[in-house]
Amino acid sequence: MFERRTVATIHRSTRNSTATPARPNMVWVAEFSYIRIAASFCYLAVILDACSRKVVGRGLSKRLDTPLALASFHSAIEYRRPPPGCIHYAGPRMPIRKRNLPTGA
Repeated sequence: MFERRTVATIHRSTRNSTATPARPNMVWVAEFSYIRIAASFCYLAVILDACSRKVVGRGLSKRLDTPLALASFHSAIEYRRPPPGCIHYAGPRMPIRKRNLPTGA
């Protein structure tokens, strides 16, 4: 059985905005969910391109923690190779710390 619960939130200033970036790799948005499996569950972290609405990065783990967030982030960077200036929005509850980001991120 699949259950989904949103963990990341959208900042209140952009919550009701309908603006979409003009081209891909301008804005990425992170989303966290959990998937129930048998008697347990695991966490899924995805990064979506706000323009194309496609998944550009993902990670799966038994824990909702910084390594999961970084796995999805690194997956997105490897897959898309974003240009300088790409905005990565994760919301206030994303389990990532600035000190864990690669140089230049």
